[in-house]
Amino acid sequence: QGMVTHQTFKSSNGNWVEPKDVRKKDNYFVDGNNNMIEPGKIEKMSKSKKNVVDPNDIINLYGADTARWFMLSDSPPERDLQWTDTGIASSFKFINKIYEFVDKFKKYSFTGLDDSEVLEDFKNIINQVSKNIEAFQFNKSVAKIYEYVNILNEAITKKKISKESFNWSLNKLAIILQPFVPHISEEIWSS
Repeated sequence: QGMVTHQTFKSSNGNWVEPKDVRKKDNYFVDGNNNMIEPGKIEKMSKSKKNVVDPNDIINLYGADTARWFMLSDSPPERDLQWTDTGIASSFKFINKIYEFVDKFKKYSFTGLDDSEVLEDFKNIINQVSKNIEAFQFNKSVAKIYEYVNILNEAITKKKISKESFNWSLNKLAIILQPFVPHISEEIWSS
């Protein structure tokens, strides 16, 4: 099992500083009082080095699904996971993209298209996601879900998918998202 890691920080007097108390200013780090902070190595999270991130802060700011998605998407379980604000922000952006599909579906009106090729792509991806879940390769499943979402987004933008197939693909997306982000999956189902 890999560890969750985070960068360490020290004050000028050698005391560990929590990441939430550090901000980047120009090309250096400072604390809340604008005192210089020295960045350290990226190490496994530990209370003694104060390089922990409170999950409640992440959940309150971004939601539990975002935290889950980030942790599952970045690396396989046997490797270390580096916790980054950029990674969390990217995961949050992706979650919002999923929510936008529901709004797009409500406004979408194309019917009678031959979208069999797009549907076949979705079916192949769904099978690969299932196989990866069974093999505990969650990061590979997440990568396939990204692919699914990109194909769906392109099909909507280029009007290559009918309203009926859009509905089918959203329902299937909700199913394959369920193990990773159950709250958003329920949102998709209920809309």
